[in-house]
Amino acid sequence: VGEAVLELAVREVGRCSCWSDVAALMEDMIERAGFAMVEEFVGHGIGREMHEDPQVPSFVDLDADDENFLLRSGWVLAIDSPDELRSVMREHMGVLGDRYGEKIHRWIVINEPMLYFGTDLYPNHFYNTLGPDYIDQAFAIAQEKAPKSELWINDIFLSSNPAKADVYVALVSDLLARGVPIDGAGVQGHFFYGTPDFAVLESMLIRLGALGIQTAITEMDAP
Repeated sequence: VGEAVLELAVREVGRCSCWSDVAALMEDMIERAGFAMVEEFVGHGIGREMHEDPQVPSFVDLDADDENFLLRSGWVLAIDSPDELRSVMREHMGVLGDRYGEKIHRWIVINEPMLYFGTDLYPNHFYNTLGPDYIDQAFAIAQEKAPKSELWINDIFLSSNPAKADVYVALVSDLLARGVPIDGAGVQGHFFYGTPDFAVLESMLIRLGALGIQTAITEMDAP
């Protein structure tokens, strides 16, 4: 029953036009599937506040004729006012924070801020609208709306790319030096491109830990 409800919710959430609609959908899911399934969905899906343009804000639009679905929300991408976009971010995080509070122990506030196979920040909608410090702004809002939860940053394809790993450590270090409230840095474990470079992985985790934050291998899978 739980999996069927999640599949339904994933389809329906793409039709929501504001965060109050999302909150109502979450309430319905809770009644149908129970909190455990909903917590997994929210914490691992919508809880990823900032993602690449096709995946903001993690709403799924399934094309019946295409097995490769895209995650997109056009109404967010249509916002070109920095103040309005920050307001939407604050509303989104506020809805989730008010509803779940301490029940979500760890939020991935910023997911995959860097280019998949590069070392620059991904020029996503938040970057283009709010500027390069959109990460700072997102964490500040998340701290305001979820003050008792851990706030994390997370990125992909690091253990197979030494240059990207170095820049990721430097990015986190710079954010912390600016006072951004990061509690942890995740290193995604998607190893479908082959065996990771364990020396790179170990060095990166050690350097991140030396910054005084938590570290974790996240989203672990393998071929």
